[in-house]
Amino acid sequence: MAKKVWHRYIISLCLLLLVVPGMPVHASAPAVSAPAETDSLTDLEGHWAKETITRWIHKGWVHGYSNGTFKPNAPITRAEFVTLVNHAFGFTSAESSLPFTDLPVTSWAYPEVAIAYKAGYFHGASGKANPNQQTVRQEGVVMLANVLRINPAANGDLSPFKDGNLVASWAKGAVAELSARKILKGDGGKFRPTDTLTRAEAVTVIDAALASSQSGGSGSGTSDQTTAYLSDMNLGGELTLVQKGDQGVPAGIGFDKNTNGYTVTLERDMEAVSIPVTVTPESDSAKVEYFVNYMDQAGEQYRKLGTNHAFTIDLKPMEDLHVYITVTSGDGKAKKGYNIDFLYKRNLQETFQVISYPNFNLGDGPHASYSLYSTNLLEQGDVVKLYDSSSRNKLLDTTTVESYGNYMVSLSLMSYSAKYELRTSGNFYIQVSRQGNIFLEGDYGYNLNELNRLTDRTGITVQQLTKQELQDQIKRGGLWKGVAGAVRLTLDPSQWSGVMAEAKYYRVELLDTNQLYQSSVAPLQTVDRGDFDPTGFNVIPVASKGGIYARSTDGNWNVSDAYFQIIFFNGEREPVGYYETTLLPDKEHLADGYTAKHMLDPTLNTGDDIPPVITDMTTITVMVIGNSLGAKLSEKANLYLVPADTELNGRTMHDLVMSGKGRGTVGDTTSSFNIISTSGLPAGDYKLVAVDYSGNVSAPVTIRLV
Repeated sequence: MAKKVWHRYIISLCLLLLVVPGMPVHASAPAVSAPAETDSLTDLEGHWAKETITRWIHKGWVHGYSNGTFKPNAPITRAEFVTLVNHAFGFTSAESSLPFTDLPVTSWAYPEVAIAYKAGYFHGASGKANPNQQTVRQEGVVMLANVLRINPAANGDLSPFKDGNLVASWAKGAVAELSARKILKGDGGKFRPTDTLTRAEAVTVIDAALASSQSGGSGSGTSDQTTAYLSDMNLGGELTLVQKGDQGVPAGIGFDKNTNGYTVTLERDMEAVSIPVTVTPESDSAKVEYFVNYMDQAGEQYRKLGTNHAFTIDLKPMEDLHVYITVTSGDGKAKKGYNIDFLYKRNLQETFQVISYPNFNLGDGPHASYSLYSTNLLEQGDVVKLYDSSSRNKLLDTTTVESYGNYMVSLSLMSYSAKYELRTSGNFYIQVSRQGNIFLEGDYGYNLNELNRLTDRTGITVQQLTKQELQDQIKRGGLWKGVAGAVRLTLDPSQWSGVMAEAKYYRVELLDTNQLYQSSVAPLQTVDRGDFDPTGFNVIPVASKGGIYARSTDGNWNVSDAYFQIIFFNGEREPVGYYETTLLPDKEHLADGYTAKHMLDPTLNTGDDIPPVITDMTTITVMVIGNSLGAKLSEKANLYLVPADTELNGRTMHDLVMSGKGRGTVGDTTSSFNIISTSGLPAGDYKLVAVDYSGNVSAPVTIRLV
C-alpha cells in the first residue's frame, strides 16, 4: 500500500494495541485481521533494516506509529529495549517487586522491567532503572549477553573495531563475544560504543541474538539453552506439515526444530475428524503447553501435557483451526513457541476482498476509496492479473504479490484514472499464476452496498468503563497497567428477534477519529466471514456475551472520539447486519494522565479560545476555476473554501465540503503552503476559512472564482 490510509482493518488492530509513550508495542488481544502494517509505514522504503522490521511487525513484536511511520532512526530508551527483548525471547514471568527508586509501579514500563529483572538480564545502576534514558550501544550488548547467559572473558578481542579502546571495561567481554558469534557488526569498522541505539539497530541486533540462541551452535551459550526445543512433531491421519519460512514462503515439508510456523492444508470436502497431535521435547525436563483456537469457541486455555506429550484436535469441514505450542526449559529460563495453522482450501472469492475506507483529502471532493486485498493466502512472487470482466478485453492491473501473501490494488485509483468505473455491485476477472502456471482464476463478485444497519439495540449494551472500573479490571488482570480507557460490550442473545435471531458470531470495530468531523465507515455487504486472514479469527461467538475492549491513544496521552461498531454474522458466518454507537470520552472514563480529544465536536475541547490565522495568503482575490490556491496557517486546522453565504460553523462548512459544494484540506503548519484545488466548483463568491482543533473559526478571506 503506497500511501497511508485510514480504514477499518488498520483501526481494528490499533484499538487492541497498548500505545506507550514514545514507542508502540504489542499487547495481547482478540484475533482481529489487519493488512500488513508495513504497507503504510512510509519511512521504511529503502531502509537497510526493512526486511527484519517487517518480519517483526508480522510477528507482533513491534509496531509503527499512528501517523504511518516507524521512525527506524529514532533513539530507543532502556524500557523500550527490554520490551522488545521480552517479546522476542518470550519472557513473561515478572518479579513481584523491584528495587529501583525511579520506576513507580504505575509506570507503563514497570511490568516490562519486572520481566527483564526476573529473567536476569537487567540490573539497573545505583538503585535506578533509568527507564527513559536512551540505550547506548554497549549497554544493549551487555543486556543481550546476559540474555544468552554468556560469561565472557574480561579482556575479549576487540581488534575488529577501530574504536575498541573506547569500549567501557564492564562491556569489553560482552562486545567481543557477541562480535565473535556474528551477532554484532560494526559500522565502517567502528563499534561506536557510546552512541545511542536506534529503533532499527535494536530490532536487528536482538533478532541476531535470538537467531543465535535458537541455532543450537556456538550462539546458544551453555548446553541447557537448547532444552526449550521440540525434537519431533507428528500428526495423525494423512496430513502434511509445511514449514513457513521467511516472508511466509513454504520452506520445506515435515518438522524442523528451528522452524516456528507450519501450515496444514485441509480439503474443502473433508469430513469432520479428530486427530492426535504428538510432540517430543528434546529434554525430558522441558514443560510443554498447548492452546487450540477453534472458530466456535474462544479456545481452550493453555493446558500442560503429561509425559505422553499428546493431545487431540477436532477438524471440521470449511473451518480453520490454530494450534499454539509452548516449550519451557527445565530451569524456566528459556522458551520456544511453535504454531500450526490448519487451513481449508480457499476458492477465488474467498482469497480476495474489496475493502473500503474514507478519503479525507478534502481538496479532492467527496468520494469513498476501495481496494482489492488479500493476505497470507497467496505466496510471495505470485502474479495477479485483474481484468474488467470475464471477457478479459481490458487488463486493469498486473501486480506481483509481496511478502506474507500481501496484495493490494487501489480500485479508487483505477476509477480516478478512468481505468475502471466501480458500480454498486459487479464482477472482476482475476487470474493468479505461480512460476508461470495459472492455478487460480475466475469471476470475483463485489457488492459495495452498506451492510444492513440495525437500529434496535435490545440486548446490546455498550458502556465506557469509569475510572474506578478501569482500576478494578487492572487489579483482576482483565486489563494491563497503563491502559487509557476501555469499553464494556454486553450481549443478551435471548432478547433478539428478527434478523438478530440468526446471529451466532460478532466482531467489534472500534474506529478512532483522527481528523476533525471524521465520518464513520459503514461495513460493506461483502465484509469478510471472520477467517479472511487465515492466521487467526476475527469473529467471536455471541454465546460469549460480549467482552471488554481497550481504547487506544494517539501516542501523546490523548484519547479521541470513536465509532463503536458490532458486526453480526449467522451460523455460516455471513453478515446479517451491524450496530453502531458513538463514544465520547471524558475524564470520568479515562485513566489518570489521559485527556479526551474531541474530533466530532471540537468545541468540547477546552483551554483554547484563540482562533487560527490564515497567513501568507496569495494576494489573488479573483481566481480562474481550475487553479489552486495556497495559504499558511498559524496552527494545525482544517482549511475550507465555501460559498460566501455559508454559516461560519465548523460542522456546517465541513458537511458542505463533503457534499461537493466546496473544497478543503487538512491543514498543517509545517507545510510551505496548504493547497486547495478549485476544480469542479461553479463561479461565484467564496470565502476561505480555517477551523482549529478546538472549533475556533478564523477570520474569512474573500475569493471570487471566475
